[in-house]
Amino acid sequence: MQEAAEGAAPHLLDHIVKTTQNLRRQIKDAFSADLEAILKKITWPKADAILPNNLQDKWDACVGKLLDLQMPELEAMESASTSKTGSKPPAVLFPLEVLVQPLEMRFRYHFEGDRPTNRLDKPEYFLSHITTQLNSYNNFVLDNLQPVLFNHFRGTDLALNPVYIDATSALITALLPMLRTKIFSTLPQVAGQPQLLSHFIHEIMNFDTTIREEWRYDGGNRTEGWKGLAWEVLVQQDWFSRWLQVEKDCRQYQDLEMYILLTPRSCFGSIPEYYGCSGQWRT
Repeated sequence: MQEAAEGAAPHLLDHIVKTTQNLRRQIKDAFSADLEAILKKITWPKADAILPNNLQDKWDACVGKLLDLQMPELEAMESASTSKTGSKPPAVLFPLEVLVQPLEMRFRYHFEGDRPTNRLDKPEYFLSHITTQLNSYNNFVLDNLQPVLFNHFRGTDLALNPVYIDATSALITALLPMLRTKIFSTLPQVAGQPQLLSHFIHEIMNFDTTIREEWRYDGGNRTEGWKGLAWEVLVQQDWFSRWLQVEKDCRQYQDLEMYILLTPRSCFGSIPEYYGCSGQWRT
């Protein structure tokens, strides 16, 4: 009934939302700093890092406070995801964000810029790096993070979702964002080179299979399972048509090779031929 009040209300609500978000961010930064201080004491991310008994209570408290801060967000996401289509990645737990930060810096060091490990023709380098990280740090999160997750999520709807209640799945979820960034930034660079694009997609598929079968990761999708990074690339990022055409062309070249190999050379003389997806010519 009051135009002035009605006009001011949206600005007031916007101010409240921004103030709340800023306060939450400050609290998260403070809690994260406490956890980082513990990690520094145990020389994380050394693969043989051990949490001593005298830091156990402080560790549990730091991890617990971050989980408590994130709990409303996680519960809202879980209740909203009724269909479980798996189209949206699950949230990375706040404590895992802190644990993964130095691992992400190491990943970027090796697989950005002009490092010899950063090669367009060797996507298996950065993909296998992620599985190596899993093998190196899975025992640490199982020993030190799993009990805290169980205590905090027990009796809630989140306890039914492995990406939150299972420390290994939570670690995988935390490592995938850096991999997505690398994959999506590399795709435009290999798009114009059929042999590189074909190899790139096949290596992503192999990685997906490893994560599903060896690590039992379902991405929070209990009905369909984890669709994988290849699905995100081909379907969500709409690379399927381009990749399918590359595979068809490669198949045609391979069929031509087989025909030539089974046909007497006298029928052809000396002609150049494209040797499949390897991208090489021979006479």
